[in-house]
Amino acid sequence: MQNSQLPFQDTLKTLETVPNMYLIVSPDLIILTASDLFLEATKTTRASIVGRHIFDAFPDNPELPDAEGVRNINASLQEVLKTKKAHFM
Repeated sequence: MQNSQLPFQDTLKTLETVPNMYLIVSPDLIILTASDLFLEATKTTRASIVGRHIFDAFPDNPELPDAEGVRNINASLQEVLKTKKAHFM
């Protein structure tokens, strides 16, 4: 690891313990980390989701053929990436 990456890695590590539910993703929607509360709520582990595309880690429920969660969340995330502003669903 290069020294220039250390502050970024320290920031990610700090976000893991914040008292809220956060999923931290890169601009190409790869999961960088998640807060402990997010992992608890989603019954996942950091090791099982970090480095994966958000929709590979959290796909639509296959038992619900009309599920639109992935489409809706992707549209919201694309809006944020485009406008650089918060988008509320």
